[in-house]
Amino acid sequence: MDVVFQSHPDVVIATNTFRNVETILQYENSPLIQVGKFVEAGYTTKFRVYHSDGTHIADVKGSQIYLTKDGKNASVKTRYDPNLTACELEGRTILELHRDGPTALRGWAELYAPEGVLIKANDSDLLQAIRSNGSHIQVGGLEINNSIFNGQKIGIHVTRDRICIGGPLDVQSSGPFVQSLDADLGAGGKVTIVGGGGSISLRKDNPTEGWNP
Repeated sequence: MDVVFQSHPDVVIATNTFRNVETILQYENSPLIQVGKFVEAGYTTKFRVYHSDGTHIADVKGSQIYLTKDGKNASVKTRYDPNLTACELEGRTILELHRDGPTALRGWAELYAPEGVLIKANDSDLLQAIRSNGSHIQVGGLEINNSIFNGQKIGIHVTRDRICIGGPLDVQSSGPFVQSLDADLGAGGKVTIVGGGGSISLRKDNPTEGWNP
């Protein structure tokens, strides 16, 4: 059975909650993980599967797998029960989303994207994007965790050399990163900016307090 919600669920990935955000993860112009009304029954998941060389091999919508021409011989499998969405590529799990109560999904992903970029998003590593040559795409010294992003067009947007959390990346802007900070920091939420030989950390220890340096 598909994991289907009657309203758009909160999606928790890399400790951050994405609320009313249809595209959770995107590389350049290619959405990798989406949650929307892709089935008549309600809201469910939709994601793309790429090979490690960047070849687009499948689209998964709900419990259905649609292999592309390049992926007709690929081994792509999904696992579903009322509380789980999972996808395997060549025997290796690349994505898991668990139902976390009646209105939320919590999970992790290690997905290849076009150009062979590997994007890891989980609570342990927070967020990593690794180019096919092994080098990392930088977040620009900015870490965000335990925060809530509400209504943004894109949750996590990765381009060839930058990462943005909480909004689409303006590729015309200069600098190592462009970052939306339109986030609600709940208890324990924190934003850390590192650079210039020092760091500034802002945190909210509980929801009733303001920002604390």
